[in-house]
Amino acid sequence: TPTLELAGHRTGVRALAVAQDDSMFMSLSSESVKIWSASTGRCVRTMPSGYGLCGFFIAGNEHVLIGTKEGKLELYNIQL
Repeated sequence: TPTLELAGHRTGVRALAVAQDDSMFMSLSSESVKIWSASTGRCVRTMPSGYGLCGFFIAGNEHVLIGTKEGKLELYNIQL
């Protein structure tokens, strides 16, 4: 089974999402949202967040929307 191990979150990763063009992916944990470059495997953006349970890239890959354990939706601008 292929695995990907990247250092970054201080707590367990709760969800992953892949951008529509496969250029980036997002990981969610209890304290942050991280945006990763798919080509380099490096974290390109970290944003504090609520306890993320699910998320997705919005068309155009300029924003992500996450759903939190607290029942909130959080919208982030991820333009680099």
